[in-house]
Amino acid sequence: MPRFTQYFIFISTLIINIQSHGLPSDRQQPINIEADQALFDQLQSFTQYTGNVKLAQGSLLIKAENIEIYQDEQQQLKMLKAIGSPVHLEQQTLDNQGNQQLVQAEANSLNYSILTHEVQLSGNAQFKRQATEVSGESIVYNIQTDVFSASNQISDDQSTANNRVKITIPANELKQKSQEN
Repeated sequence: MPRFTQYFIFISTLIINIQSHGLPSDRQQPINIEADQALFDQLQSFTQYTGNVKLAQGSLLIKAENIEIYQDEQQQLKMLKAIGSPVHLEQQTLDNQGNQQLVQAEANSLNYSILTHEVQLSGNAQFKRQATEVSGESIVYNIQTDVFSASNQISDDQSTANNRVKITIPANELKQKSQEN
């Protein structure tokens, strides 16, 4: 692979450390789902909700046209897939100082793996917290490690030359970070 291509891929994939956590009470809340239709396949441990789907758990809200939930043998949630135009996610989180802030994300699709703790936003992906904004074709966020990566890659072998990762970091956050160091 030519050095310029390696450099371009490196630059187009940005990793930022995001210091936030969902509200502690969210995981103890029941999951409420509304949809036009629901299909439950107990043998496959699969549930599909279609048509104006709204999933809520505590401060977490996901809106999509289609949400699929996969469970393991013990009926524990292992994967959630959402498709929409776009899928919308919002959740109240806590920063390092314990202050609440609203996180919002949108994309054509969202995959959440419970096993890897990763949320993958694909297709016109956007993420916003406070005044910080990230957009690209793909955004992957690891909830456990608080690490983000954004890319202009549509898939492993396909990138969009016209679309670039875009990031807006407000000046007050840059000033605050430099004072912490």
